[in-house]
Amino acid sequence: MNPMWSLRKYPSRREVATVRCGFFSTSVDWHNKLTVQHREVKDESGIHGNFKSFYLDDGAKYQWTRGSKFLEKVTNPEGGDEENRERIAKVRLMRQFKFDFELLVDESKIDLEYVLATAFISMMVQWGYGDITETRGPTYVGEPEVPTTTTSTTEVVKEAVKKVEEVEEEEKEKDLPEPVAEVVERVEVAVV
Repeated sequence: MNPMWSLRKYPSRREVATVRCGFFSTSVDWHNKLTVQHREVKDESGIHGNFKSFYLDDGAKYQWTRGSKFLEKVTNPEGGDEENRERIAKVRLMRQFKFDFELLVDESKIDLEYVLATAFISMMVQWGYGDITETRGPTYVGEPEVPTTTTSTTEVVKEAVKKVEEVEEEEKEKDLPEPVAEVVERVEVAVV
């Protein structure tokens, strides 16, 4: 009732974690992390839905949601208005009634090994095979957009100064009486 799996690196086959997911115990033992060795993945339910939650060494609570299948980093859990949820990973069931999932992770926000191990637990005991899916294939993840033109800071500053000078000139002309404004324009045209 408590099966165990090993998460290994390829091609070295170095064991990264031992994953236990069953009816009575869901936990992960990481073998190569200095600050995180063992974490229980607990069932929770609340106003936001049903979760599998765990803590990491940064002190934040992480939750896999049952319905949306997002991994959320929760700062100040159950803090009412001060609770903050940040989505950092997502799982999608690719084909209904198959153990075929897609995992999208923002690796700048969390270590991939934490996500793989905990997502596997949720795939086995939280989401399973029977969830309804409307997907027909993997999600396209495009390359991040790179600006095609570059503008130096000095060019931006010059443009801003030019716009400010134009606005100031317009305001000066508005403050002058009508005949004086016409004279100023004639003088400027003559000087140019």
